[in-house]
Amino acid sequence: MDGSQLLDLTRSKSNDIQHGEISSVVGGVAKHTLGLLLLLLVVFLWTLSNFLGSTIFADNTFAKPFFMTYFNTSFFVFLAAPTLFRQTRKHIRAGNLKETIKSAIKEIVPLGSKAGEEDEPFLKPDDEHEVDEHNLVGSRASLDGNSGTLGLLATAKISFEFCILWFLANYLAMACLQHTTVGSATIFTSTSSVWTLLIGAVTKAERFTFRKLLGVCGALFGVILVSHLDYTSDTNDKNSDSTFPDKSPSEIALGDFMALLSAFIYAIYTIVLKLKVGSSPSAPKVNMSLFFGLVGFFNLLLLWPLFPILSLANQEPFELPPTPRIWFIIITNSLSSLLSDIAWAHAMILTSPLVVTVGLSLTIPLSLIGEMIVQSQFKGWAYWVGAAVVVAGFGIVEVEEKKEEVEAETQIGSWGDEEDALLVVVDHHHHHHHHHETEGERDQILSSG
Repeated sequence: MDGSQLLDLTRSKSNDIQHGEISSVVGGVAKHTLGLLLLLLVVFLWTLSNFLGSTIFADNTFAKPFFMTYFNTSFFVFLAAPTLFRQTRKHIRAGNLKETIKSAIKEIVPLGSKAGEEDEPFLKPDDEHEVDEHNLVGSRASLDGNSGTLGLLATAKISFEFCILWFLANYLAMACLQHTTVGSATIFTSTSSVWTLLIGAVTKAERFTFRKLLGVCGALFGVILVSHLDYTSDTNDKNSDSTFPDKSPSEIALGDFMALLSAFIYAIYTIVLKLKVGSSPSAPKVNMSLFFGLVGFFNLLLLWPLFPILSLANQEPFELPPTPRIWFIIITNSLSSLLSDIAWAHAMILTSPLVVTVGLSLTIPLSLIGEMIVQSQFKGWAYWVGAAVVVAGFGIVEVEEKKEEVEAETQIGSWGDEEDALLVVVDHHHHHHHHHETEGERDQILSSG
């Protein structure tokens, strides 16, 4: 990828001139700029994939969210391929592939196996000397690959436990596009950070402060405003030329509810992951590309029986996409998911979790602009105010989380970023629109101009 080449280039340049302050500043600016460009690409791709979904769902051309989510997930398997390939190659060389796989299966599907069998080589962290680009923990990729990454098996266990939650959240984020507009879907699904904070406060996984409460209330107020406008606006009057099909208020309410539920499940998923993986400085890190690759793998493996079930229940009669156009939309959607994940990961390394998180709020205005251009749907000013309030609410929560992180860092040294980067990485993958607001590094960015 060009990003990493550029990184290497700036690195070697600044090494040449050891005291070359200027060159490293230029390198830093270049990295940051590249990061921001990648971030804009991600925002564009996410919004694009929502509109692609909307074009075939909203008018029932191919309203098969389960098929689409399943197909999307299958592309995630590519993310795990490099790690799996490396591990397999290592074990073939060592000549112990068969035993390793056997013990791995025992380990993941515990059939009364002893708890003490955790010394298989698969559990070792990924080859210690390689720095895996996707091992994005630490807001800059940690250069000592040796800092306790979860091994393949441990990662597989977590992926296995999370794959259903993840799929549900994604399925709902897709399915809601059958019933509501892209703009509303984007606004509602992006509330996951609010739920994360509320659930986190109840389960004591997050510290809850008055200002955070303010931010959360602001965001919720925005959401209520938007949903109220959704149900009262009489679509037939204003947008006679809109290409978005007319939906009854009850149908739009269903779509908005699905989007909210998706955000809520996502929040549960985040909190549970945070509690499971732990956020202490000594907690092992998760190789996220491997994690999501395995989530994709388990979903492919476990969820195919739902095709006949949904078909028989007449919930989603199984059929392959009937026309090349629909195939094109579905494949483009899956590829843009995959590409945006990779671009997003690089944007994280090149800028910071916070910049990425705040930047992703841009999907909200972009969706609204997209609706005007693509579907000639024009929203009243009040709707825009609602959207702005949601984004502002997120902003407040962000700044607060950042302050806490700085306090924590002054007490413990700088391990704060790691869990955040991990969380952002985790959070991102909820279909897309979830920018879980993390405690990134706004102050640092402000101070560095």
